[in-house]
Formats: sequence, structure tokens, C-alpha cells
Amino acid sequence: MKLSINIATEADIRLLGRMNKELIDDEGSSNPMNVIKLEQRMRGFLATDYRADILMIENEPIGYALYRFSVSSANPQKQDVYLRQYFIERIFRGRGYGMQGIELLKNLRFASVDTLSIDVLAANTTGHQFWVRAGFQPYSIQMNTKLNQFHE
Repeated sequence: MKLSINIATEADIRLLGRMNKELIDDEGSSNPMNVIKLEQRMRGFLATDYRADILMIENEPIGYALYRFSVSSANPQKQDVYLRQYFIERIFRGRGYGMQGIELLKNLRFASVDTLSIDVLAANTTGHQFWVRAGFQPYSIQMNTKLNQFHE
């Protein structure tokens, strides 16, 4: 079946919030937001410079991409893109749709892009393997620690 992408609209916020919650669970994120909060956050993203696309097979949504463009630091005549979230529904994984979606985005949305960047959580080994297969290479490692910031 052929994959396509559609620009996400306000009508897709509930779908995006649900999928974002599944993404958070799948990647092992410590993000505590529930679906309602994620819907609100997604609405906020789309009200700024972020864009979202729904990945579709026929009329069925199977995933999404959330991204934003910026001026390329290497070439001001080009753009960079930061792919903040990329998700394929669990039942559609392992069929090549994830790679097809990346190729569609590269060809249809990111054709003028100089650099495409992503973040992958260190504990998300499955995600890391996917992105390496998609041609991405590690560039930097962000590290953090939890601090007890509240003293009573």
C-alpha cells in the first residue's frame, strides 16, 4: 500500500496527542504529560513555527511527523530542519512505512534542507537503530541529571 502525507490541522489535534503519548511511552521518556496536556502542547506547537504531517495509508492515519525549519548555520541560502517527533503506529511497524515516511518527508517537505536533525533518547535503542538505518549519524550527546531543586 502506498504511503502519503497530509498537512495536520486543528482537527488532527486529538489524534496527534494520542500518538504523541504512545511515542513517549515507546521511547521510554520521563515526560509525565497525559493525552489532554499533550493535545494542549501540540496545539501550542502548531500555533508557532512547528508544522506537522499525518502519514496515511489510503484514508487511515498510521503516524505523524512534527518539525520546524530554521536558517542553515552552514549556508544562509538554505534551511535546516529539526524533526522533533516522528511516530509510526505499533501495528504498522516492521513493514517499511517508517523509512517510506522519512523518504516522503525528504522529497516533499525537506527538499531545500541542508541538515535534518533529530534527538533520540539514550535508552531508546530501537529508535536509535531505526535512525542509523535511515542514514543518521550521532553528532552530539546531551547529558543531564536530576537535581533536588526544591528545598522546604
